Amino acid sequence: VRVYTVAQESKYVVVFNVPCFASESDLINIAKPFGEIVFCEKVSHLFDHEEYTDVFRFKFIHIDSAREMKRKCDETSLLGSILHVQYSPEAESLAETKEKFMKRIDKVNELVLQYQENRERALRYKIPTEPLKLQSVASCPPKSSPMTHKSSTNDEISK
Repeated sequence: VRVYTVAQESKYVVVFNVPCFASESDLINIAKPFGEIVFCEKVSHLFDHEEYTDVFRFKFIHIDSAREMKRKCDETSLLGSILHVQYSPEAESLAETKEKFMKRIDKVNELVLQYQENRERALRYKIPTEPLKLQSVASCPPKSSPMTHKSSTNDEISK
């Protein structure tokens, strides 16, 4: 399991190991189900890649779309080649990065507020109970056993 920070995730996704005979429309058809695509461009000149393969970059409108594509398309096959999908935060502008962090701050604040409201609601409806009163062991009366064992003496045994 790999965990990504807010800084590492991005609306931009890079797809490696795309066969050179695959068309851009093939990739767009793979990415469309995950959300609205802003653009798809060939960026093989920017990255090291294997011979006879290309590299493409997508930009999605929502980061959730990029997250879903990364999760579902990484290590999938396209025309006999295994695709490798990764985020591309280096393609973001400073304004896009700032927007991403502000949205995350808003989301975290919303979750904290929701947690606090749920907690307060649960405490409001909790049935009040009296605290338990503990007694010391010395003050407890001894329990009488239902079967008392009478010690036998030598006289009783001889009878």
